[in-house]
Amino acid sequence: MRLATFISPLALAGLLSTPTLLNAAAVSQADPELVRADLPVPGKSIDWQAVRREQAQFRNAQRMNVMAKAANATADIAIAQDGWYRVSFDDLLAAGVAIGPVPADQVALTRAGAKVPLVVNGPATFGKGSSFEFYGEAVRDSLYTETAHYRLVIDRRQALRFSDVGVGATATPVESVAVTAEFAPEREYSFSAPGADPWAAKRIVRNDANDVAATESFDIAPAAGKSTPRLTVSLWGGLDYAAMAPDHSARILVNGYEVARTRFDGLFEQAVSAELQDWQLRAGSNELSVEVLGDTGYSTDVVYLDAFTLNYQRRLDLTDGAFQFEVANADNRATFRVANAANDVLVLRNRGGALARVGGVGDADNSYRFAFSARRGDRVIVLRPGQPQAVVAIAPAGAVIDPTPGAAAQLLVIAHPSFIDAIQPLVEARRAAGISTRVIDVEALYAFHSNGQPDPVAIQASIEYAHNRLGTRYVLFVGDDNFDYKDRLGLGAVSFVPTQYAQTTPIVRFAPVDSLYGDVGLDGDQDVVISRMPARTVAELQVMVAKAIDYATQANRGHAVFATDRAQPGLSFLAASQQMQSDLGASWSVQRVDLDTYATTMVASARSDLAAALASGQSLTSYYGHGFPGAWGSDRLLAASDISAIADVPPTALVQFACWSTYFVDPRSESLAHALLANPGGVAVMIGQSALGYTQSNTELARTLLPRLATLSIGEALLAAKAELATSATTLPDVTVGALMLGDPTLQVRAP
Repeated sequence: MRLATFISPLALAGLLSTPTLLNAAAVSQADPELVRADLPVPGKSIDWQAVRREQAQFRNAQRMNVMAKAANATADIAIAQDGWYRVSFDDLLAAGVAIGPVPADQVALTRAGAKVPLVVNGPATFGKGSSFEFYGEAVRDSLYTETAHYRLVIDRRQALRFSDVGVGATATPVESVAVTAEFAPEREYSFSAPGADPWAAKRIVRNDANDVAATESFDIAPAAGKSTPRLTVSLWGGLDYAAMAPDHSARILVNGYEVARTRFDGLFEQAVSAELQDWQLRAGSNELSVEVLGDTGYSTDVVYLDAFTLNYQRRLDLTDGAFQFEVANADNRATFRVANAANDVLVLRNRGGALARVGGVGDADNSYRFAFSARRGDRVIVLRPGQPQAVVAIAPAGAVIDPTPGAAAQLLVIAHPSFIDAIQPLVEARRAAGISTRVIDVEALYAFHSNGQPDPVAIQASIEYAHNRLGTRYVLFVGDDNFDYKDRLGLGAVSFVPTQYAQTTPIVRFAPVDSLYGDVGLDGDQDVVISRMPARTVAELQVMVAKAIDYATQANRGHAVFATDRAQPGLSFLAASQQMQSDLGASWSVQRVDLDTYATTMVASARSDLAAALASGQSLTSYYGHGFPGAWGSDRLLAASDISAIADVPPTALVQFACWSTYFVDPRSESLAHALLANPGGVAVMIGQSALGYTQSNTELARTLLPRLATLSIGEALLAAKAELATSATTLPDVTVGALMLGDPTLQVRAP
């Protein structure tokens, strides 16, 4: 369905006030995600299978290298969901971890330095036929990972075994408990999400007066007797009209029964709660429907179903697998009975994060009784130890040290380990130019700062230290990123160095903003130049490095090409760009490719003229106009799908004043930014906005940035321009935060 179908004149008018959003095709507040999802220029898909094959080869070589150096008695064990795990001696040996034979009481497991209780199976000497078991918990509340890392060591001082806190059962056993079942499938991504997580279960679009419904299936365990289940549904709005009437109207149904209605406004969250009759639910499969109603007076509506929870009284029954519940009241001998335990049951008590085992007895009716001295808030976990989960990976683990302290580094390169060798030619070139340079493995930062899990906090800590202690002025990330860190879309996308996300306009709440890493004091001011080479393969990185080195040798000093999009009512990109040309300085030799000077039927000629101008050699290229992740403007003056037209042109520095021009995190299609950097020829370094932008912000950025390119490196010029804009009376986060750099930040633009 085309984007124009969703544009409301009211919504359009509401956003075209001063200052104006730059991207006219993106100014509708009618489902801003469709701005990305329904671009007029769809990019080509990314070959993630090839990327993963190369990464698998790298990981295998990395493992073999570790195994060849020496036997390793320390292991990293990665798990991705809560559950009971079993790791055998043979599993460790196959992963290159040679830990035995050793006394079994020396086998220890830790997570983030804290001891983790184990069950060790086998003889007193841990070796062939031995195994250990533990309860693992996945990472929660992280955009970047669910995978938790546990560390196996041979150290009696760190070895912890389960204590048994069971007591004799004397009271009548409890056979049902209050539980909260949460259903939050993450299938739809939206950069306009109003909460802390940009993923939702479903997006529901109504494009006429007819009601539109979406249904979600969910399973629950058997409820116990008469109860009053409580349902809470989290919705959020996907559009915002300028009029005062509520934008959204919806009703909630459970198994076909209407249980609630709601009306709400804007791009905001809405929690809808309802008490259910016990007969409205059934054990096993159920259906929840959200019906978006056509009674708002608006022709279009977009509502996201984020998640829903069900509070109900469930029977303690192990038939449907592991479960847990929270103890409501303190009781010195709290007693419980679990049905259908089948002689394979383990009960754990989690008190403030400390796990203990609760012993019990099996009854003739296949149930299991247990009792313990309970406190309010204790969590009880009931599982089948005979059905352990599979670990994600086992790998030899080295010593954990902070890799950042060391020699001075004006340029700090933070690289994915698979790219460290390929970045070395640039490192040597910058050192030869007098820029002290160091390379740090980003996974070593994770190991030291964040227990092995990808986390921007680890990267931020390293940059802060480097700025304060090593004299670091520039940071270059080496490796691409994408927002689908947990592979919700099933594409197999790979994140190499994670970005941060922030709100840069009222619509865009999750813009990728590497620039935040440069805010050392977390005071809102960027102190360090941040850039990225968004390579996915070694071959792509080699191209980026070669262009960064070759740029300084090109015979294009003082030459520039300025390109612009067609004018829109009230806004001439050509006139604004001519002022930008003046800001650059009169000594430049400038060619122009302005769509206003071409008939609408002559766009191909404009593309050809742009390619010819770039082929003649340009120190600087500028574009001002509408932008999409995959193209410059709706006329596709330059597009990711047409990049072959400039594949062999000399490298240039590119400054774009356009929405989405450095949006590099969409795993679903190739961005223009990535295509320009990863293909031979074209662009060595670029500046652009990672999301939507305002005309005022772009003209101000041009005014403060372009004159500085003659005397400062491109990275320092951008940093100084942002610092000046940060002191202005107008807040411009779309550029002060959202303007990003891709490529080598130390490059000096070849001014006249």
